Amino acid sequence: MLQPLAAATGAPLCGNCKLSRISARWAVGLYALLLCVLAPLRPLWLDELLQLSDTWRHSLAQTLNSVAHNPGGVPLAYLAENLFVNGTGVPFYMAHAFSIVCAVGGLASLIWLVRLLGARGGWRPAALVYALLPISLRYAVEARQYGPALAMSIGATALLVWLDQRPSWWKAFLYALVLALGMYTQPYVAFVAAAYLVWALRRQCFRFAFAGAVVGALLFLPWYLYARGFWVQAVKEAGYRSSLNWTTPLMIARELSGGGYLLTAALLALAVHGYLRTRMPSSAKRLLLLWIVVPAPLVMLNDSLFHYFFAIRQLLFIVPPLCVLAGEGLEALQKAWRPLVAVALLAAACVYDVRWFGHSKENWRLPAEAARRLVVPGTCVLAAPRSAADLYRLYEPSLPFCSAESSGKASIVLVSPYATEEDREAVMNAGSFQPALELGGSEVRQAAR
Repeated sequence: MLQPLAAATGAPLCGNCKLSRISARWAVGLYALLLCVLAPLRPLWLDELLQLSDTWRHSLAQTLNSVAHNPGGVPLAYLAENLFVNGTGVPFYMAHAFSIVCAVGGLASLIWLVRLLGARGGWRPAALVYALLPISLRYAVEARQYGPALAMSIGATALLVWLDQRPSWWKAFLYALVLALGMYTQPYVAFVAAAYLVWALRRQCFRFAFAGAVVGALLFLPWYLYARGFWVQAVKEAGYRSSLNWTTPLMIARELSGGGYLLTAALLALAVHGYLRTRMPSSAKRLLLLWIVVPAPLVMLNDSLFHYFFAIRQLLFIVPPLCVLAGEGLEALQKAWRPLVAVALLAAACVYDVRWFGHSKENWRLPAEAARRLVVPGTCVLAAPRSAADLYRLYEPSLPFCSAESSGKASIVLVSPYATEEDREAVMNAGSFQPALELGGSEVRQAAR
């Protein structure tokens, strides 16, 4: 059985500094506070608004129906968001609530996991790298399902290690439940479960891990059988194509850390150094390695088979083991280099964090409010593309958007940040409009007088 080390060995990352003495409870509490402060700083972007449009002012049944028709759509994050935004009436902030709650639980699970694995430097280096890494911090507050799925995968891993150390059937059921919840948040969690099974082979916990995986899959099966036909049809209608090509490794290297090539290179270098120099048991190293190398090819194979586009968020699951190994890599550095490398890594991460939360390319509230002030009574607002009207209407429900049934002429045109050239041409053919005013990434045009 995997056993944690009796005590961490080697000098702590920062000696007797306050960071080395901070408790796990304080760390998790500060992380929760940070997420609550960061959440409203960046306006909701397209995908977050699309999810909000399926939850805000919708019944649970309506939300379930909408989710089933999304490619790969699963209901847990949507239903949770539905309850938060409609229960509080504060949609544009509370849309983040489920992601924040899960992210806080994910950091707590990571701390628990590192303790179970017996990491050389304790939980602080891994937790700090994970909490501030731009990609994990971004998805911790994004009002979508990927951050919660990441958190549940961390929780499932910690439960698996605990199950290995002290096997019991009730723990196996708890493990199965977390796996099922993860798949109900993002189906690709199943690929992380595949890594668990490979690791558990020839171990005492295998029958428990296998039973947990089977029960988790069975719990997810009803939704899969119900929604699979809708998924296939939605992918076909959307015309998605696999985006995997020779540039995919470069894209992964650029986006995996959320901070470009250099930050990813630093993270990977520290992770490799940590893997080679860590004093964790070999079984712990093997688990972390499998957690990285098994899900990634399965994700890409699935995207290729189902003609779905690849995005870095589908590989979020490999970030936590990289952070754990990077924390070990920091601790394995020479004492003189350790604080310098740590400060440089975290400073670079913070620069990208500030850049991400401080600079947004789209803000749908600004053009919607401008259109409300500028629209001429008796006329309508034309959106390009027309489907964007639902997103502007989230901020200004009373906007009179043009439709086949509407009367009057368009006095305002809103061109979304995602409008195609074809959409723009259709707008220009609808009438004569003044030069565009750009607000929050959208173009606002008034009818020429």
